Amino acid sequence: MCHECQSFLIKFSNRLCKLCGFYLYECLMDLISNVTFQNGISINSTLQIEKIDSLLKHVFGFESF
Repeated sequence: MCHECQSFLIKFSNRLCKLCGFYLYECLMDLISNVTFQNGISINSTLQIEKIDSLLKHVFGFESF
């Protein structure tokens, strides 16, 4: 299971699942449920529509919705 959220299978070499890897890539570490992984960067928690589109495409595999 994912090193951080403990919910999904590991996808990346840093022991993160696709969802936590996406959060890390998009600088949304504050959304990762494990607070020890968060690096203290203050990030606006409102997701932009482009990031939601990217999440749906890259994490969940929806190409058109």
